[in-house]
Amino acid sequence: MKSFFLSLSGLLAITAATAQITEGTIAYTKTVKIEIELPPEFAAQAKDMPKEQKSQFEMIFSGSKSLFRPVKAPESMRMDDGNGGVKIMMIGPGGNDKTFCDADAKKKIQQKELGAKQYLVEDTLLKLNWKLTSETKKILGHDCKKATSTREVERVEMNDDGGVMTRKVFKDTMDIAAWYATDMPSSLGPDYPSNLPGVILELSTDNGEMTYVATAIDPKFDKKALAAPKDGKKVTSEEFKKEQDAFFKKMEENNRGGGAHWKSSED
Repeated sequence: MKSFFLSLSGLLAITAATAQITEGTIAYTKTVKIEIELPPEFAAQAKDMPKEQKSQFEMIFSGSKSLFRPVKAPESMRMDDGNGGVKIMMIGPGGNDKTFCDADAKKKIQQKELGAKQYLVEDTLLKLNWKLTSETKKILGHDCKKATSTREVERVEMNDDGGVMTRKVFKDTMDIAAWYATDMPSSLGPDYPSNLPGVILELSTDNGEMTYVATAIDPKFDKKALAAPKDGKKVTSEEFKKEQDAFFKKMEENNRGGGAHWKSSED
């Protein structure tokens, strides 16, 4: 009888260790480093500029489907010297922005705000050429493995010289590192939810210029919320980019300053 209980105990331990998580809610903190170059005469203002911007997101998921949405979007930041000189405005994602993904169907639907307008952008999931490494670490108690990749992106370099705004777009290569959970087999996660053998619990680009870090995992999820968004004008990714370019061009014309330089990446 004693050996029976020992065997049962061992069986329960093995079952718990090999249990896989296929649904739930994951909370993430997103951190974006801010690098803005100002002319020497604005050195005092530069000291007051934040060095990073944080925001909170959650991903609800079940099987191959997920909905990624903001819980607390970053506040738009504005710096104005009050004398008609330097003006800087940084706008975070809209409070209603969300991304629905179906990993099996290889598609995503993004609800995006642009000014006062709302769009539904339908596209296929980006398939990255991941390199799976042997590096491991634990995140929130889950065994994770590291994968790395690169992708071509458009960088945007903006200069404001004496009230004349210029916007330069150029191609560049982005380095990506992801840590995925080995006990969560869905190919889901922030930004690049495709073709990894586990849910992404940590993601960074360009050596930490932007990071997502999982802060909590709950086995419960809102079943009604796990659906593709329906509000907004349906557009392709190419059509949305044209709308976005026109919006920022108008914004640049309305927010001229006295000299600044900053960069960002466009997806």
